[in-house]
Amino acid sequence: MLQISKEDNIIKVIETRPTWTMTDVNVVFYDMENKRKKVNNDPWYPMSKSCIKWVEKYYLPKVEQ
Repeated sequence: MLQISKEDNIIKVIETRPTWTMTDVNVVFYDMENKRKKVNNDPWYPMSKSCIKWVEKYYLPKVEQ
């Protein structure tokens, strides 16, 4: 299950994956202005071109509705 939201230039994607024994939750932040991303509590790192295209194609239209 995905939950997508946007605050300023940051897109936040919460991915919830249930398994047999637990539920795994990942939170990914995409900073579209600075072209960087952050997964959970890891540091920010640059986005690849394919990652930028993915976000623009699949996530941006959902948060701009």
